[in-house]
Amino acid sequence: GTVQVPPSGQPIIQLADANTCGGYPKIATVIEADLWRLAQAPVGARLRFSAVSIEASTEALRANRQQSHDFIAARNLMAGEQRTP
Repeated sequence: GTVQVPPSGQPIIQLADANTCGGYPKIATVIEADLWRLAQAPVGARLRFSAVSIEASTEALRANRQQSHDFIAARNLMAGEQRTP
C-alpha cells in the first residue's frame, strides 16, 4: 500500500496489484495489518492516516493474525471439528 502524490495533490494509493510506475513522490506506506481496510474503502472515500512505529505495525499484524486464528477455531468448533488451524 504505497501512497503517492501526483502534481494535482490528490493522493493515489497503490495496492499489491498496481503497477510500479508513476514516478510520483511516495509519502507513506500503509501497514500490512490495515491493507484489508483500505481494500474495502470505496473509490473516492475520505481516509485518515497516522504515523506508527515498526513495533506498532508488527503488533497490529500479530493481533490481526490472532483474531483470524480465533475466528477459524470458533468456526471449526461450531462445525463440530476439534482441530485448530
